Amino acid sequence: MAGLTIPAFEHGKLRVFTLPSALTADQIAHALGAPAMDSNDIQIVDPAALDGIGLSGLLMEGYDAPLTKAEATELDAVAGPVAIIRSSAFEGRAATLAPRTGVSLIGIYDEPSAPPPKFTALDSD
Repeated sequence: MAGLTIPAFEHGKLRVFTLPSALTADQIAHALGAPAMDSNDIQIVDPAALDGIGLSGLLMEGYDAPLTKAEATELDAVAGPVAIIRSSAFEGRAATLAPRTGVSLIGIYDEPSAPPPKFTALDSD
């Protein structure tokens, strides 16, 4: 997959990617061919370690993602490490991702309870 575009100021989306191996949050930007990202908004997970809730349960319970039954089934079938990336990881900047070999998008999901964007105070006279 090439050319996945993240619009500037996107809010409330989760992207889930398969990974070829366990990476650190700092290595994710390189694996996605992306500019630097806020590692606080990236979670690396091995679905095998999710004891009974599965990847779909993590997204539904941890991120409030409303998943369809088909999406939940697809997520729960994933083996190997994944990266869950919030829109806020891109810090309001537009980005075009060019994932490296072994990295592929599983899906994009809504995160209705995502924290509001970080705003910088404006100085005025």
